[in-house]
Amino acid sequence: RIGVHTGVVVVGAISDKARVDYTAVGDATSVAVRLQQSAGVGQIVISEATYRLVADYCRVQPCGELRGLGRTEQVQAWEVVSIRDDLSRLEVGAKRGLTPFVGRDRELQLLSDCFEKVRAGNGQIAFISGEPGIGKSRLLHEFRQRLGVTDVTWHERHAMSVGQAIAIYPLIAWPKRTFQIEEKDAESVIGEKMLQTVLSLDGSLQPILPYLRYLLSLDPGDATVQTMDPRQRRGEIFDALRRMVLRAAEGRPQIVIFEDLHWMDQATEEFLAFVADSVATGRVLLILTYRPGYVHQLSERSYHMRIALDTLSTEYSAAMTRTMLAAAGLPEDLQPLIVRKAEGNPFFIEEVVKTLQETGALRQAGDHYLLAKPLDEVVVPDTIQDVLMARIDRLQEGPKKVLQLAAVIGREFTRRLLDRLTDTPAHTEAYLQELKALDLIHEKRVLPELAYVFKHALTQDVAYNSLLARRRQELHGLIGQAMEALYTDRLAEQYEVLAYHFAKGEDWT
Repeated sequence: RIGVHTGVVVVGAISDKARVDYTAVGDATSVAVRLQQSAGVGQIVISEATYRLVADYCRVQPCGELRGLGRTEQVQAWEVVSIRDDLSRLEVGAKRGLTPFVGRDRELQLLSDCFEKVRAGNGQIAFISGEPGIGKSRLLHEFRQRLGVTDVTWHERHAMSVGQAIAIYPLIAWPKRTFQIEEKDAESVIGEKMLQTVLSLDGSLQPILPYLRYLLSLDPGDATVQTMDPRQRRGEIFDALRRMVLRAAEGRPQIVIFEDLHWMDQATEEFLAFVADSVATGRVLLILTYRPGYVHQLSERSYHMRIALDTLSTEYSAAMTRTMLAAAGLPEDLQPLIVRKAEGNPFFIEEVVKTLQETGALRQAGDHYLLAKPLDEVVVPDTIQDVLMARIDRLQEGPKKVLQLAAVIGREFTRRLLDRLTDTPAHTEAYLQELKALDLIHEKRVLPELAYVFKHALTQDVAYNSLLARRRQELHGLIGQAMEALYTDRLAEQYEVLAYHFAKGEDWT
């Protein structure tokens, strides 16, 4: 039974002659107690205040109003039914308001034309390349918004910056979403979900189930799969995923997205090469994104389409800036400054404008903005790394250390692991709130545990490299040790990540 309420409490040492307790006291704790007492076995009950914060991240149902424990007013309660793990970073950001989408009409139309071919039964593969921050993920977000979800199924997978050290990581997460597997599901429940989903597609697909179960670290229920040669078993797993998506495509078009191929592990690259030649035979649009310099292993085909995202023009850069500032006009000297410093990169533009606002260089006057400082006093870094490092350097010591520590953990990091590692866990919440307010990180999910994600991979890269190599090595080792202590009941799921941190920490014990 769990009860959760959000509010102000006093935390400290409460003592009497017999003992000293470090605890939280206040009205909010009393409400949380009432919620916990009202919960049934296995239930999570939250208050209205908490519901407003987590409604976008989980599915809830109303439990009615509660009264008691000396309070006269009633408290609206909600039961958390399940988590929403199908929101991308941009979808989470969209709820807060995205920056303007400009200058990409041609690319958006190319993707739409590609999908029309898929709808007609001619599978396609689209390659989208571009520098960091140029808008690859945003283009896909807008493409999805244009199509809607009424007659198409989306599958989105993302590689992590440490993904090359974690075999088939994107493939493991894919069937979890397809089968709607939740963290709380027992193995028997997972097996039933998998069986029913496969049967709903085609009963003849049942033979692929043991391989999909093995992929998810479950008992395959077939000794042959367990003892099979590893490379042969991997090939069967690849074939199972391919057969499932092609069969699903007979019912409705499938859009399969793999982002950040430059971070992809070799085994996942092998899967993409394996499935690529089958795309043309089904209503499947496979979209692959990567940065310049990455060379994919797929042969050229007539059903391939490439989009190379270029920088925004001066006109679009200025339009984006005006919309961000909600201004009818810009100072005469501001437009060339942003054009010169941001160089048409949408993420650069966003960060440069925020830098000017945070440093007080811009002052609003009606529906216009004025430069509050002489141009020679406005210091805007020349590269995005400098833009981000300048913002990081302006942080107080506490938030800065938390950001750097999180960067060593990875693109995504959990609050629990961060608390285990930081020297000031009592202040972590305040520091994270400051980092969120500065738009350096986003809250990604609340359940099964609170997790955050860097808004952009470059933010993590810059924060990571701001630490001395010796300090990074030390932190990697500490992170590995902390993960072993925190996830003792699920270590098998963490082996690859543990290996990465211990290798970086040069801890071979």
